Amino acid sequence: MEEIKKLIVDEKYEDALKKLLVLEGQYLSKIQCLYELKKYNELVIFFEQIVDSIEDDYFEILGYYILSLIEQEEFDKALSILNEELSMPYIQDNYEEVLNNLYDDVVAKKQAYLIESGVYNQTITEEDIVEVLFENNYDEQLSILMKLDDYNVRKIKDDLEKYLLSEKSPVLKTFILEVFIKQQISDVILVNKHGYEYEFMASANQLVFQDINYLKTRNLLEEHLAKFPSYLVMALDILDLFVYIIYPQTIDVDEINSYAALIEYYIFSLNIDELVADFEEFYNVDTSDIINRVDFLIEMLESEEKYVNAL
Repeated sequence: MEEIKKLIVDEKYEDALKKLLVLEGQYLSKIQCLYELKKYNELVIFFEQIVDSIEDDYFEILGYYILSLIEQEEFDKALSILNEELSMPYIQDNYEEVLNNLYDDVVAKKQAYLIESGVYNQTITEEDIVEVLFENNYDEQLSILMKLDDYNVRKIKDDLEKYLLSEKSPVLKTFILEVFIKQQISDVILVNKHGYEYEFMASANQLVFQDINYLKTRNLLEEHLAKFPSYLVMALDILDLFVYIIYPQTIDVDEINSYAALIEYYIFSLNIDELVADFEEFYNVDTSDIINRVDFLIEMLESEEKYVNAL
């Protein structure tokens, strides 16, 4: 190994790699040589083959792997892996700062790539996000929160938690909760929705549109309103808005039919139109029961509208 170490010091990586390939283990040296030789794809494949066998120097090896993904412009894959690592309850040898720095590097390189591609026209900073959070400009908040997927939210988690407990848009709060899920934030988060405080743990929840009861509600509306495409579009828009407003609450399995019926009834009433003849039979509901719940649906929708229309 002394000869190989000297070859690496002398930057003779090709010669070092040839000698390393006949040896068992020595993963860090092999990975280092592949990286210095700019064999990024080979490095990625090699890492994924050996990852379960790595016993020593794991984070150093992981660093080369992440840097190789950056070189291949696989930014989302790199962020996903870093989110998984950062979600671990214990990170050995104080490597959390190293992982966070790597995360920032990936974000910066991705933003630079997107700017060059014309997708983004500007980057966002921690200060930008925090400043916009507590202003009353809904459009600016929406714009900046839609970019949080590509930002390490662990660095501003305290500010995001303050937002979640304040009198702010229910939908925008849900956007934040979904980012916590995507970035695998493991802490218990408190969120205030409609005067009620919920404990939210990302690992125990799923994205809004992945909820099976939401999908079943959507399918019911699509089936029953198939012959009324304009009404169907309106109904699905209201369903999507509604589930984002109530989250982290979700539609219960025994309420799927009644929520679909409620939304359909509301759409027809807005357009001063008669319900489809088989409305009660299809949804297995009593229209009078649905009418009694319309005020609740309107209240939920207006809980978001007041923020959208705020000056």
